[in-house]
Amino acid sequence: MRADDKVNEGLSETDKAFTMLMYPGRTEYMSLDSALEIAGIEDNAEEDIYPAKNIKEFFDGKDYAKVREEFIKHNKEVLKALKGKPYSDHS
Repeated sequence: MRADDKVNEGLSETDKAFTMLMYPGRTEYMSLDSALEIAGIEDNAEEDIYPAKNIKEFFDGKDYAKVREEFIKHNKEVLKALKGKPYSDHS
């Protein structure tokens, strides 16, 4: 970074969603439902692929370690599904 470059001090909505899901006790950025939507974790999809139901249950029970575990599991599944695909297909 050059000395005259400005630092981006704001968080994007994606940054806020990932913060919420990795540190779920902190809700000052957004709600759990908003974070799940932004992160692409669908509430009505199959549970083993999109763990929104599990995440919500763990969040309601204040089992934040399990929320984070389910979110990480979801991300690994997405990365596995995208492996070998061109970047333009990653939407």
